Amino acid sequence: MRKCRNTVITFIDFKKAYDSVDRETLFEIMKEFGIDRKTRTIIEQTLTGTTSNVKFMGEISDPFEIKTGVRQGDGLSPILFNIVLEKIIREWELHVKGIQVGIKKENRLNVKCLAFADDIAIITDNRTEAIRAVEKLHQIAQKTGLQISYDKTKYMERKPKNKSSLMTKHGEILQVGHFKYLWEVIQSSDSNRIANEQRITKLQRAYKLTWAHYNKKCISRGAKLRHYNTTILPEAIYAAETKVIGGHSRIGEIEKQERKILRKIYGPINRNGIWMKIPQNELYQKTNTITEEIRKRRAKFYAHVYRMKLSIIPKKLLNMIMNSKCGTEWLKEVQKDLQQINTKNLEDRTECRYKIAHVKFEQKLNRQPGVKWTDERKKEHSERMERFWEAKKMKQNS
Repeated sequence: MRKCRNTVITFIDFKKAYDSVDRETLFEIMKEFGIDRKTRTIIEQTLTGTTSNVKFMGEISDPFEIKTGVRQGDGLSPILFNIVLEKIIREWELHVKGIQVGIKKENRLNVKCLAFADDIAIITDNRTEAIRAVEKLHQIAQKTGLQISYDKTKYMERKPKNKSSLMTKHGEILQVGHFKYLWEVIQSSDSNRIANEQRITKLQRAYKLTWAHYNKKCISRGAKLRHYNTTILPEAIYAAETKVIGGHSRIGEIEKQERKILRKIYGPINRNGIWMKIPQNELYQKTNTITEEIRKRRAKFYAHVYRMKLSIIPKKLLNMIMNSKCGTEWLKEVQKDLQQINTKNLEDRTECRYKIAHVKFEQKLNRQPGVKWTDERKKEHSERMERFWEAKKMKQNS
């Protein structure tokens, strides 16, 4: 929907966010948001007169009072911080344009930022608007005690004309080609290459930490598989609901690493007195591939968004993608998967999830098998290769 338009995403990072919140401002915001007096009083008492000590070289310092920030490790702290951030974003949104998503004017959706806790991504049409939005956020956030860390704040442009930094009044923001947002790598080129490379690295790291346990015969194969599914596999399929499998996605490299781990769990098999690795087709008769797991997760995510109310933003975005002429590669792949699942009633959550859980997707062959070679053809090929290498050797010696 924005393939022909530029998009600038600025990833904001706050300096010591939880420790910088001004407590008096927090109390005023809670009152403004309509929180009852009793709850406000209890929260104020937990944040008043707090002290701390520092332990260094075995000695504990005298207690000192802490006057800013929310308590570290407290279950209430994330909620209090979100209240402050909600106030900041509400005031900030009144002064920025954002981007228009959609084709028809009457159905366009205005998106200004993505925010989860203190991970904020500002979305604008160009660099000038990005600078203006960051400066306005800096000004509003400063009222609550929060400060933007310009060393860690980065920006990414979908169609950059040149590589240059954003020069704001308060600091310089560097341009990057990819950025890890909410533990998932986003690339300006819409590719999954770096994200998949990191998935492979995570699988390898997790396997190295646990391979010794898979050698133990006292642990059953079922226990090893449960451990793999709950500890190692999530490293590879985290945030895979929006992943594109086709193209140059390196999904085959991820499956290769997966087979290495599964063969370690299942062990070798004995065929005619010869111990050998379990073949790939037999290995996947007992378990699903990572590709199948990703396809099932995508289908569940699509059905989940499909069942949402029309007023919710993810539902609006999905409708825009479905009604656009070209769509996206992700949508095309998911729709093909839904045809194989053969579920027509996505509104029925129970039936839909049951069919997705029990579907067996058709596997694409990595190599199309040809005609089996005869002994005569093998002999001719061997003689031809011998003549080729002899000629090459003579050419090198001459």
